[in-house]
Amino acid sequence: MDGIDGIEKGLAPADFLLLRREPQNPHDGLAILILDPTGRKIGYIPRVKNEVLARLMDAGKLVFGRLESKVWLHGWLRLAIRIYMRDP
Repeated sequence: MDGIDGIEKGLAPADFLLLRREPQNPHDGLAILILDPTGRKIGYIPRVKNEVLARLMDAGKLVFGRLESKVWLHGWLRLAIRIYMRDP
């Protein structure tokens, strides 16, 4: 399994990012996992920003992201993601 360094090298602006709810996450019942275009785990939507998205996803809305930019800050990969919603 690639570490985040390997995953980051494969990410490019405008890449599709899958968002997957993790309602059973023991740390955050509103957790939203971020996956790269190949399905590898990148991380999570920050807890302070996930409530509305989680509620929309729980209501059956299709929510996904597109990578806007990426930058390393103090050893952390910071992603700017534009979020989209589709009502199936």
